[in-house]
Formats: sequence, C-alpha cells, structure tokens
Amino acid sequence: MDKVSRYLAEHLAGEVINDSKIRETYSHDASILQIKPTAVVYPRSAEDIQKITRFSFRLAERGLKMPITARGNGTDQTGAAIGEGIIAVFPAHLNHVMELDEREQRIRVQAGMNYKGMEDILSTHRLALPVYPLSYQTSTVGGAIANNSSGEKSVKYGAMRNFVDRLEVVLANGEIIETGRLNKSELSRKKGLPGLEGEIYRQLDGLISDNEDIIKSVAARPVSSNVGYAIEKVRHADGSFDLTQLFVGSQGTLGIITQAILRAEAAPDSTTLVGFALEGAENIQKVVDIVTPLKPSILDYVDKTTLDMTAKITGRNPAKIFTEVADPAGIFLIEFDNVNVIKGRKTLRQLGQLLTGLGQIYVADDANDEEKLWSICHSTNAIARANFSGKVAVPIIDDATVPLEMVGTLVAAAKDLAEKKFVDVAIWGHIGAGSLTVMPFIDLTKLQDRQNIITMMNRYYSDVLELGGAISGSKGDGRLRAPFSERQSGEQLSEVFAKVKEIFDPHGILNPNVKIGTDVRELITKFRSEYNNHRLSDHQPRN
Repeated sequence: MDKVSRYLAEHLAGEVINDSKIRETYSHDASILQIKPTAVVYPRSAEDIQKITRFSFRLAERGLKMPITARGNGTDQTGAAIGEGIIAVFPAHLNHVMELDEREQRIRVQAGMNYKGMEDILSTHRLALPVYPLSYQTSTVGGAIANNSSGEKSVKYGAMRNFVDRLEVVLANGEIIETGRLNKSELSRKKGLPGLEGEIYRQLDGLISDNEDIIKSVAARPVSSNVGYAIEKVRHADGSFDLTQLFVGSQGTLGIITQAILRAEAAPDSTTLVGFALEGAENIQKVVDIVTPLKPSILDYVDKTTLDMTAKITGRNPAKIFTEVADPAGIFLIEFDNVNVIKGRKTLRQLGQLLTGLGQIYVADDANDEEKLWSICHSTNAIARANFSGKVAVPIIDDATVPLEMVGTLVAAAKDLAEKKFVDVAIWGHIGAGSLTVMPFIDLTKLQDRQNIITMMNRYYSDVLELGGAISGSKGDGRLRAPFSERQSGEQLSEVFAKVKEIFDPHGILNPNVKIGTDVRELITKFRSEYNNHRLSDHQPRN
C-alpha cells in the first residue's frame, strides 16, 4: 500500500483500496475514456469526504496534486466519473433515505442512493421524482444531480435541477455547507464568514456583478444546456442568492455533494401510452409540432436506422405491431399523464385526427399492449451489445439539444454526417425535449476510426450550434465535450466559467479537466483502445 492509501486508511471509517485490478476497474466509466486512479475509497460519511478533501487541499498548498473524483455507479458517458488521484465511490455506504416528508413532498437522501430505489420508496407514498435518466435503474441520485440529468419525461417535467431544493456539500478545503436561498441580510452574513465559504460568497457576488450582461446572455438561451455552470441561476431578481443550482450540473468540480433535499411530485393517477409509426422521414418535424402542444409526458423517437439495426441484432422486428406501415421511417412513443383527464378532453381522438395521413397510431389498451410499445424503445439496448466486425456504438455525440422546431433538421444532419464519414449510426431519444442520442459505430482499435471521432464531433457540434442548440443538454459536458465548450459559450463566458471554478476550487483538486481545462490533444491520449457498452446496456429506461 502506498503512502497516500496508508494515510487515508488510518484516518477514514470507510475502506481504502489501491489494488491494481480494482483501480483498473475504476479507470473506466461508460465513456470512451480511461484514467487509472491512485486509490479507491468507499466513504462511510460526509466526515470521510471532509477528511479526504482536507488531505488533498493541504497537499495542494505544498505544491503536490492529489485530485478527487466523486463517483456513483460509473454510468457517466462524458468521462466525469474517472480521474487521477482519489476516486470516492458513494454507493457502497452513502446510500440511504434520511427523511421523507409526505405532506411537504420532500425527501432527503444521501448522494449514493440508487435512483430507482428512491423512486420505489416515493411510489409507496404516491409520489414521484419524474426525471428518470437513461440509467435510471443503476445510477445514483448524486450522479443525476451532478449531471443535471434529464430523461423520457423531461418534455413535461424538465431536468433534475427542477427538483433540487437544498444540498449538503463538502467544499475543496473540507468545509461542509448546506445550500439554500438567502435573502440580502443572510447573504451579507455569509459574505462576512471566514474561510472558503465566506470567500466563495464574496467573490461570486462580485463576479456576477461584474459580468451581468454576459450572464444575461446565458439566461436567454433558447434551449437547456449543461455546458459550463448555471451561474445565471444564482442571483435572483429580488436580490436573493442561492448556490444550489450552481452545484447542479457541476459534475463534482465545485464541491462534493453528500446529501440532497429533493422536491417530489404527486404520482399520476394513470397514464395512456400511444405508439405512432411514421410513413416518411420528411414528416418527423411535423409530428413533433402536432404532438407537443397536447402536453405529453413522454415524446420519444426511434429512427428507422435504429429499428433496422435492432431487428438485425435480435432477429425480431420491434415494429411488427404496426400492421398498416410495413417499413416505418421511425416510431414515436407518446405518453399522457392522468388518463381520465385526457379522455375527458378527447385528446386521443384529437391526436388521431391530427396525425391522419402521416402514419399509423396505436393506443395501448392494457399492460400487454404497453409492453409491446415499450419494447420498441427498449430495443435500443441491443445497440449497446452489438459488435459489427469490431465496430461498436460509442457515446461521443450523444447529447445535443436543439430548439423543438429544429429536431427534424438535426436528425437529417446526423444521417448526413454518418453517410459522409462512412459509418453506421443509431438515432433515438427524447425528441419532445429537443434531445437526441446519436451513436456512431466505431472501431477504436483502428487509427482512422479514432481520428474520425474528433472530426465527427467537430462537424456535428457545428451543425448543432448552427441550429441554435447546445452540445450538451441532457447529461453533463464532462471531459469529452470540454474541448468544444468554448465554441458554444464564447470566450467571455468561458472566462467567467473558469473564474467560477477557481473561486470554488483554488488549487484545482476537484475533478480537474472536467468541464474546463482539457484540450483535444489531451483528450485523444485518454481514448480507450477498445470499448464495449455491455454494462451500459443494462441501464434500461423506465417502463
């Protein structure tokens, strides 16, 4: 055991491991990147996290760098759950519900709590937290907050940040704070505190005042974006101040989230599930324009290329329930909350009339019908297991979001890119939220394919930005998209983001090079020589 691991083992309640095979396991997340840590720690409490950060901070003060990466279950596809130095793995011990207030619809959980486990507990009280990230069954609550994750119901309920009330956070120097909305007098008291917390409030307040016009441009964005930091959400019009939303989506680069108080929703009484087989790809946008005003709780899309791939992989046609459209250009999955209200408004009849001539509608009458429809979306999991002559689906351009009126154009742009780069590409996603998953098939053992990754990212992100979109919308930007983030943010806003990072993490020990500081040349050195999504394929969407 090296000196770092030995010191941590003597001072922490949790386990410390530096076995090479274990460290190799934690050198991967669900991204195409690989970085081997120095030590793996399974903290048992916020106090353990506090001791780790104090240790790293003091080393940094002496010019020695020992970075810290907080990790859930490693479902991150941007390289934000890996890093040099210390990996703090939360699910082993910090995985409990601490408090549930059914009347106030609030739940306090530790960051390592499994998202599905939390949702199962909420459901027993007729409550829900309807974000449901793609990795819903496996991911942690802390990971969903750190990435500001969104999912299939985001078309109606938005992303994770909409449900975060307060956070317990360990700062870079080991101070533990609880975030919350402060009035002007409370903010003044915070600014008078000694230590890093007071310094953060003082410097951040000044940074916002000095860059009001730049920050206003962020608030005016037409789409949801996880690039950089949500600095526009810190100071409110009434002068109140809240750090909570700044930590949401920060991917462990500003502080380490240990607990969260979340706002739940009343669970819907019932739902209606509808499938729609599209006749022609030229009408993708038209269907989105028709359905979104009806306020669905889900509006997902699976493209023909993906349907064909899954049929080839599984030997089963997931679209066979649609008897009137032999070869759909794509399939939409549409859900409405509260079926009694929906039927009362004749929404389903209206939907059928509006979609006449564009394809075939299929309304699920029972659980068996619903399962048939869900199986279409779930068939995308076969993509993660596929291997076509050494080529596998890689998550490199899988998280762009564009304005709703541009989603049809984005699908066309993704197909065009695939044709020009001579790669197969799978396309599906939460199209009602303007978000698409685009997964090209790449052989990482081949130099040409590895070089194609950067070329494809450059081209695709250019298309996304031309359409008024964001290169990262439903997950984080992480290491993978950090080299491209300034193209979206611009030089001035990128400098503001860098200053935010410096204020919270003056020695750069919290998940360095995630969001900020990684260039393309460095990124390439972190590419895996081989990749498979087998574990990721177990992270099925909710049904």
